Amino acid sequence: MLIKRAILFSVFAYVITFGVGILATGFITLESAETLSDIIIPNSFYYLQIAIAGLVSGFFTWLYFRARTISPSLAHGFYFGLVGLAIGLLFDVLLFIPPVLSGEAVETLLSFYLNPLFWVALSVYVAVASIVGFSLQRHHARGRLEEKTES
Repeated sequence: MLIKRAILFSVFAYVITFGVGILATGFITLESAETLSDIIIPNSFYYLQIAIAGLVSGFFTWLYFRARTISPSLAHGFYFGLVGLAIGLLFDVLLFIPPVLSGEAVETLLSFYLNPLFWVALSVYVAVASIVGFSLQRHHARGRLEEKTES
């Protein structure tokens, strides 16, 4: 595994996912939300997050495996997904510690991270990375088999 490459693509994936999440929060209905703690995140936001996690994971896993020195496989895809998960959680901790320490939005952040749909999105990210690795492994194996039969 090329860890620097995995970290770089995971950072890009996080930035895109975070950006889409920020844009999506503009569509969340903030009915009767007088403070940050009063915000209720609708399930549709999580569904969007799950879809974006799958798309972003698939795209950046595919880019990651474009390096000639990396052999695509289910295991390497899984490891890439775990690196992305670790990067995302690390950035979330760094970004959201200040509001928690200031006492703002603690309930909202807890409800976000404790919602099962959030964990589904993380699982989808890792699962899609694994599936892309497996699929590319099969594709490369099929290509090598065709080259042998042509010779």
